[in-house]
This record gives sequence, structure tokens and C-alpha cells, in this order.
Amino acid sequence: KENKALDKVADEYMEMAYKSSDVANELKAENDRLREENKSLKEQVQSLKQEVKSIYHTVRDILKRAMSNSNSVKGLMSVIAEKVSEDVPKPEFGRLDDQERMRERKRTRGMSR
Repeated sequence: KENKALDKVADEYMEMAYKSSDVANELKAENDRLREENKSLKEQVQSLKQEVKSIYHTVRDILKRAMSNSNSVKGLMSVIAEKVSEDVPKPEFGRLDDQERMRERKRTRGMSR
């Protein structure tokens, strides 16, 4: 009787161990899938950032060619960046505009020294 009871308990523990192992394997597979998805999404974000950067520089260059006053171009680019920023939670366009203005300030400071 005692052996049968022990065998039953051992069988129950083995069954629980197998179930735990199955759950662990399922979770690992899900984790791997999510990591791949995350990697893919990060690559997509990088691609979109490059696209936004290209659009920003193209618009800026077209405006520079069309307008002779570079201050007008800077002002217009700031307005465009502001308008885009209103619709986007983390605006890449505005960040690029800020970067461009910082570069311009550094160039101006370097020339005045």
C-alpha cells in the first residue's frame, strides 16, 4: 500500500515536471519569436528614420535653391518641423531641424572667432 501511494505521488510529480518543462519550452519559443519581431521592428524604425532624414534634406535643398534668403529657408524649415511635430509624438523631423540649427550655430561661431 505504501509503495503504491509513493508511486502515485512520484507519478504526479513527474507529470507536473513534464508540464512545467512544456510550459518553459513554449515560453522560450514565444520569447524567441518576440525577439525576432522586435529586431525586425527596430530595423523598420531605422529605415523610416533614414527616409525622414532624406525627405528633410531634400525639402531643405529645394527651398534653398528656390529662395535666395537663407534666413527665410531656416524659418520655413522651422515652421514645417513645428507643423509635423504637432501630429507626431516623437518627431524625427523636428529633431533633424534642431540638429541642423545647432550645426549652423557652430559654423557661425567658428567663423566669428
